[in-house]
Amino acid sequence: METTPLESLEPFTDTPCLLGCATYTGTIKYTIKYTFHIKKDNSMTTANDTEMDPNGLFREENFTDQKLGTIRKLVPIKADGSDDPDRDTTFFGAAQIMTPMGALPLNFQLDGNTIGEAASDFAGKAQIAVDEASRELEKMRREQASQIVVPGQGGGNGGMGGGMGGGGIIT
Repeated sequence: METTPLESLEPFTDTPCLLGCATYTGTIKYTIKYTFHIKKDNSMTTANDTEMDPNGLFREENFTDQKLGTIRKLVPIKADGSDDPDRDTTFFGAAQIMTPMGALPLNFQLDGNTIGEAASDFAGKAQIAVDEASRELEKMRREQASQIVVPGQGGGNGGMGGGMGGGGIIT
């Protein structure tokens, strides 16, 4: 990608700038590279690269009962594609709950060394994820309900409205 330093752009003098600045023509291109890495302990790190680590690869297998949810099995592999016995296989559960706003996806790590053990852990971990999501939704509902709406500042609920208002929620 070709870049042009801002200092090398010529000022475009046909358009006055009210703040005493110069207006420039040209195209500014930028790329943001931001990668999140989720570690086994569920902590998250960031890195400014998009390269895949050949020593951190996993083969993914999916299992489902077609009723409750899905289990993802992540099998660590070496760069040559063979299994890596020095790293642990991990299992993740995925399910969704219906809310008035639509389906809410839930993802959670499962304990176990086999798919059977992970499947046995699914219901308990899914219930924990549902409980946490419910608490978070209730917290968001309470925060929304505690906001003060100023009459005449929009909102579209009828009543004391005043023509052309532009938003008016004070938190």
